[in-house]
Amino acid sequence: MVGTSAKLFWDRLTEQERGYLARAATSRTFPARARLAGEGKPDEWVMVLHSGQAEIVAGWNRKRVGLVQAGDLVGEQAALDGRPRDTSVVAVTPVRALTVEGERFHAAMVRHPRIARVLCAVLSERVRQATRVRGGASERHDDALTRVARFLLQEAESGRPGDGVSTPVHIQSQEALGSRLGLSRGSVVRAMRSLRGSSMVRTSHGRVVVEDLGALRSLVGAQVWTPTGIPAPRLT
Repeated sequence: MVGTSAKLFWDRLTEQERGYLARAATSRTFPARARLAGEGKPDEWVMVLHSGQAEIVAGWNRKRVGLVQAGDLVGEQAALDGRPRDTSVVAVTPVRALTVEGERFHAAMVRHPRIARVLCAVLSERVRQATRVRGGASERHDDALTRVARFLLQEAESGRPGDGVSTPVHIQSQEALGSRLGLSRGSVVRAMRSLRGSSMVRTSHGRVVVEDLGALRSLVGAQVWTPTGIPAPRLT
């Protein structure tokens, strides 16, 4: 689970759907570094973050595999299949969240079927993101600049067009982007600085605007990995 340009789970719901889930939920707060969910635990509940940020970690070395923010949903897989959790969720900042027990979440999807459709869309996008990450990670010779450029190009090509010249790409944070690409925050900062210096992009809080798609294509090479993992021909 990682930062994404797509709308978050909570933002996709209607006011009626959010109200129903809120009434079925328990509001909880967690201090920074508190564990929201534990790997291997059989808990069957889902949680929607309303404020703060948390990291997804896995394994004995607590490797970070993703970041979640306000509006994100966590814990849905264990609630859906009843299996122990694959990862742990740890608060990076103080977090306020709504917790919905598994049975109540299932009842909400029966009462409001659109919630299930939104959940399916979110899960599908996560699979697509993981596919793109695996495609980029398989090319281990790539440096940080190339990885960041490839990600921006993929998002710009697959997202909605901008004004014909500039194409916005929404990111959660540079730290989240680094987690997604297997890079340190410092590496992402240096890559963005280089891309800005070359006038390929400009940046603002939570958003990167691609100014020169052609230059990005030249930087990453002749092929771009699509969400299906099949190389797409370079567009000239």
